[in-house]
Amino acid sequence: MNKNERLKRIASLLQSEKCISVHALAQQFEVSEMTIRRDLKSLKESNPIGIYGGTVVKIGQTYDLNSEEYARNEDKRTIGAFAASLIAPNDIIFLDMGSTTIHIAENLPTDFHFTVLCNSANILMELLKFPNIDIKVAGGSYHRSTGMFTSMQGIEYIERFRTNKMFMSAAGVHPTLGVTCSTDYLVRSKQHAMDIAVERILVVDASKFGIVHSAYCCDLSRIDVIITNKSLSEEWQHVIRNMGITLYLV
Repeated sequence: MNKNERLKRIASLLQSEKCISVHALAQQFEVSEMTIRRDLKSLKESNPIGIYGGTVVKIGQTYDLNSEEYARNEDKRTIGAFAASLIAPNDIIFLDMGSTTIHIAENLPTDFHFTVLCNSANILMELLKFPNIDIKVAGGSYHRSTGMFTSMQGIEYIERFRTNKMFMSAAGVHPTLGVTCSTDYLVRSKQHAMDIAVERILVVDASKFGIVHSAYCCDLSRIDVIITNKSLSEEWQHVIRNMGITLYLV
């Protein structure tokens, strides 16, 4: 296989896998890791990829809530249902926007009172179905691709609260480069919601681990709890638990 064919194959792999190790690529194409690194350097000129240690990741992908809702939907439903079971009577929670957090909203408890603070339209529409929930909404300009409201007044509204739990979504989770989002405007409200929370709970399916996106949200060490599906690799389980983060595999 010549270099051009190998470059096409690597680019195709990253379209489907989004994250792969240099070592695995070298083994697959039966070349040295140095050759793969030279190939990747060529690919970076026209492809949004990052190389972090021995890991190659696809970066800079555009987020669209409508399409994300159909990706790994069963995993997200399971994660969302379990996350909702952690809510206790009289809790005050922040429920982030996202294709996983919507499944938390669908499975909220109905037999006791609690308060939900949110800043997205899809979450709000689900909350309206629950008469036992006190709803707080941080409003502003509406972003159709994410269903999110953003404004300075919305940030100030979030800052007025203190919450027991923040249920947070993310587009990527990396051990050294942290928790990332696909779009810059998502970051600020997440960071403020983290600042007002006693417990920060990250809800992400296993495909997000090892992925890096352009918008940095926080170091992984700021997360208290991670809820993900059982297919998470043992290597990642070891990383998370060694950081003192509570891990639920559902």
